[in-house]
Amino acid sequence: MGDLLASASLLVGVAGVVYSVWYPEIKAALAVEIPAYGRDPFKKQVDAALWGRALPITAVVVALTVVLIPPAWDVVTTTADAVQADHHKYDPVAACFVVVFLALVVLSVACARDLGKLVGIRRDLSKPVQ
Repeated sequence: MGDLLASASLLVGVAGVVYSVWYPEIKAALAVEIPAYGRDPFKKQVDAALWGRALPITAVVVALTVVLIPPAWDVVTTTADAVQADHHKYDPVAACFVVVFLALVVLSVACARDLGKLVGIRRDLSKPVQ
């Protein structure tokens, strides 16, 4: 469990740093107003944030979340079984792993939310001018 915690913590930390470094570009693209004309520069900005930032980081954190679901589930079910059996053996390493996993879930949700909004903005920028 210690090796799993160390590797998960490292990967979540790196993903968090990458997201925080890329976030200003994502945020700027999320703030784009849809003009009636002259959409090309805005479309390029949104495309760069979508394909070069939001999609890659979302893919990485969601894949990492999926990979870590089984061990996180094992820790939670083992702990629940121990509590029901009145056998309170506390494992701080396992508890820390669950905390790291929950942080990863929060990061995944934030990245997916930004990705979804950028897709919506891109779709609106691609609509014909009326």
